[in-house]
Amino acid sequence: MEDRRVLTVYFGLTFIITWGIALLVLLLPSQLEAIFGPMSEGNPLFFMAVFSPTLSSLLLTGLLKGREGMWTLVCRLGRWRFNIFFYFFVLILVPALGYLAAVLGGKGSDLDLRYWYLYLPLLFSRVFTDPGPLGEELGWRGFALPRLLQRYDALKASLILGFLWGVWHLPAVLHSGLPQQGVSILVFVLGGIALSVLSTWLYNSTGGSVLITTLLHLTTNFSLIIIGAPIWIFMGLLAGLAILVIVLTGPAELSRKPISTKWSEGVV
Repeated sequence: MEDRRVLTVYFGLTFIITWGIALLVLLLPSQLEAIFGPMSEGNPLFFMAVFSPTLSSLLLTGLLKGREGMWTLVCRLGRWRFNIFFYFFVLILVPALGYLAAVLGGKGSDLDLRYWYLYLPLLFSRVFTDPGPLGEELGWRGFALPRLLQRYDALKASLILGFLWGVWHLPAVLHSGLPQQGVSILVFVLGGIALSVLSTWLYNSTGGSVLITTLLHLTTNFSLIIIGAPIWIFMGLLAGLAILVIVLTGPAELSRKPISTKWSEGVV
């Protein structure tokens, strides 16, 4: 199956799972609540909806490439050997921008920096409580991005993926009881595009590591939920950072070095 059709099936399946669950919750709220409990981050339906990008990628990879292809896909989460600058970028700079956004939004006084040394333990504990990074990144960046990079330049691939990523969040924005409820979908789309540009740059610059994009997702959520950065200020700062990356690396590749190796190929 050619990659264009694979991508269509992938995005279709991912949206069907997430939006289908949202539709069921809308149409049968009392019945589903009686079975699964109130819709929240701990609800199994919420978990399945959030994990749909990764679940879809594993299912399609298994059908197309078998167990070996699935293992190759999962191994992209284990690519950790790359320039330490990129760890600094996602683990230090992104939360620092989150703190700056909180200060600019008048919430800086709410933060107690005396316990700064607990930052990394608290951050990594959220791997088990924040399903978004692991539930999404293996699909968006491990499966979809390489195929988009086969057809488009890096910036265009980022714009397409970022737009779809932002729109995919619509049910969370509309559904009460979830942390995203009430946030402007426009902010989500624009923020998704900015993060998508940064994710592509990180992915391309680290040899196709999904680990680094997962960490970016994790520190972004940490900045919004734990630090309390106002989303429109924080996403504005990330958008400025994304524009800087485009200017410095060029829209064609979004990388510190030419892309010539297999991570830009839709091989899994």
